[in-house]
Amino acid sequence: RQQDREMRAKVQLMERRQQDREAIYAAMPRKGEVMDFIGDGKFTSVKKILEPSTETLALPGDDVVVEYVGWLGKSLDDEAVLEAKRQAPFDASKRFTFRLGAMSVIPGWDLGVATMRVGERALFCLAPEHAYGASGAPPVIPPNAHLLFEIKLLRADEPVVAHGLSLPQLLGGLVALGLVLYYTLFFTPSNEPDAPDL
Repeated sequence: RQQDREMRAKVQLMERRQQDREAIYAAMPRKGEVMDFIGDGKFTSVKKILEPSTETLALPGDDVVVEYVGWLGKSLDDEAVLEAKRQAPFDASKRFTFRLGAMSVIPGWDLGVATMRVGERALFCLAPEHAYGASGAPPVIPPNAHLLFEIKLLRADEPVVAHGLSLPQLLGGLVALGLVLYYTLFFTPSNEPDAPDL
């Protein structure tokens, strides 16, 4: 009976793990699906995966490397994208590096690239509020322009803070140093003789 219970418990655990894997897989956007990566439910700025990936997810604070091409365009509909791509791109780069979440790029990039995995290629349509806004970026980008970007995430690395260490490594080292100092100061045996027992 004990063996039967143990076997049932193992089977249930395996089934739960399989369900967890399937739930994670089901939640991942598929090639060609359009997602509201801003999450406001308005679908003003959207993403379509062109080449999916199962590699590392980019996280805020990571130093990311992307290649991209940008066009003026208002929609991810196939016809609208083809029309936009007939124009000359307003910008393109084989390798562009920035720190994700540091607000060094337009908001749509910080938010959009944070939904990507290394190796993924996606098409983004950014509303003006997630791009260059009411002022635009004259003379190339007019005021209130919607933009299309095809972006491929090449790398996502934890930033190096000091002496080749990433921030988590540096913080871990500081915590370890603090513990060593604490124990050294408060738990070092003293040179005083023990008090006599009464």
